[in-house]
Amino acid sequence: MDGKYAVPAFLDVKSRDGNLNLVLCVVSSAVAGIGIGLFGCLLSAADHIRRRNGGLHTVRSRFFSWIGMIGSVVFGLASLVGLVFGSVSLATVVRAGSTLPANAIFSQMFGLRPLVRDDVLGTLVTISGIISFTIFQGWSEYQHDQSEFLARMFAPGSIVWMSILFILQALSSCWLYFHRSTKRDSREYAAAARCRAVAATLICSCSSAFMDLAAKGWSSSSKVSESGGGVSFGLASPTFWTALSLNVVFLILMRWSTIYGCRRCDVLMFVPLNTTANIILSVASGMICLSEYKSVKSWPGLWTAGLSMLCGIFMLVTGPAETMAGAGMSCNSWIESPDPAKSQSRPETQTRRTLSPADLSPATSPASSHDRVIPRERSVVEQSEEDLRSKASALGFVYLNRIHRRAARARSEIEGCLAENLSDRRETAGTGSAPTEPQP
Repeated sequence: MDGKYAVPAFLDVKSRDGNLNLVLCVVSSAVAGIGIGLFGCLLSAADHIRRRNGGLHTVRSRFFSWIGMIGSVVFGLASLVGLVFGSVSLATVVRAGSTLPANAIFSQMFGLRPLVRDDVLGTLVTISGIISFTIFQGWSEYQHDQSEFLARMFAPGSIVWMSILFILQALSSCWLYFHRSTKRDSREYAAAARCRAVAATLICSCSSAFMDLAAKGWSSSSKVSESGGGVSFGLASPTFWTALSLNVVFLILMRWSTIYGCRRCDVLMFVPLNTTANIILSVASGMICLSEYKSVKSWPGLWTAGLSMLCGIFMLVTGPAETMAGAGMSCNSWIESPDPAKSQSRPETQTRRTLSPADLSPATSPASSHDRVIPRERSVVEQSEEDLRSKASALGFVYLNRIHRRAARARSEIEGCLAENLSDRRETAGTGSAPTEPQP
């Protein structure tokens, strides 16, 4: 009254609209990230069932495949809804931070891999980082009409930043074009492999940043302003159709670069690098091009929350993948770690590595010969495991099958040599024990 008392926040119409849009931005981005993780796991489960069936789809795998493709497309487009209600930085952080924990949880539900300690810790760290980021970022003018959007996009700082992104994307595309290969080559030099992963990451990250800015462009054309606006004005505006077309183009380019990176690059290098670069470039684009830095309440808190979230993402990506690669992607495999400390901590490893003269006999039953590990096999397995760790691929089951084939060939060769040696000894023993005729 008379200016002595301020209007409470919950009675302020502008504040209520801002809080509602904040909730809608966070919820829609989180639901989109969870849906992307869910249907991505459905696609992985369909591929897993197909490979176990000899490369042929079953009714269940085909159903999972179709549902996964449709759901991935729907929730991939739904991830842009959060950009309509909130800022680019907040929508990007919530969307990326909810996808990986959902991927870890649904992978456990579908039996794709076990839930390890890094999944739980990474999920907790990522969620706490998202909450802290939301608190420290603040909440100011997050929606812009068409005139405000165009004025911010054609500012000198925005032009310089978008030029840098475009140059990085063009250079990365040229590098991939001049260093293209028909398939992933394991003999590729480590430096070239890293450059390939960085190039694919830059194409995907720059496309993601341009896509988010384009989404803010067509959504700004539908915002009511003093000069008019609304849905009819948005559909009749050239800015709306230009931004929508660019959004679709960069969305396709981002999906292609993601698939390229997963197929042609080391996934343990590409996935963490790609996730981190997507978050950093998209947040930087919102801060620079749309002046979202003005709403930040605490820069030290924002940096700390961002680093905490990135650490959680690294735990969610690298920890389970390295665990699966080191374990050979199979709990029932007879291949064990060559580390003596791990061998002593597991009794079954000691029984498998303990050899006796009876184990080298060719009369041993096939069932027992399948469980034992003879010295020649052990050397082959250890060498294969070292190759597996050097490649550090999340698709370790491919290399596991290769190890099984090599070990089977080594086992057959050793058993053949043992059989020949045993037969020679028997012939020698029979010749030496033959009765001799008495001398006259």
